[in-house]
Amino acid sequence: MTNENDDILGYFSLALSVVDIPPRISKAMMRDFIDFAIEYVMAAKQYVGGRFLLIDCVDDLVDLYERHDFIKINKTGELNQLIMFLE
Repeated sequence: MTNENDDILGYFSLALSVVDIPPRISKAMMRDFIDFAIEYVMAAKQYVGGRFLLIDCVDDLVDLYERHDFIKINKTGELNQLIMFLE
C-alpha cells in the first residue's frame, strides 16, 4: 500500500510466515491495511482459489481483526490464530 507520493506504507504476502508489526503503526492505518489486503486476496482468489484467510497476531490486535470478520480459533504461545472464511 502506498500514499499519494508513492511511499510504501505497508505490504503483505501470501505465505506461511509471521510478520511482526511495529507498535508505532496506528490502529487506523492497520484498518486501512487490512481492508486493502482482504480486497487484494479476494481478487487473487479467482485465480488461485482458497477457502479462508489465516492470521497470526498478538493479543492487542485480536479485537481489530474480529471487527473485520475474523474468528479466533487458537492460541499458540504468544500468537493468536484467527480465520476468515472466503465466500
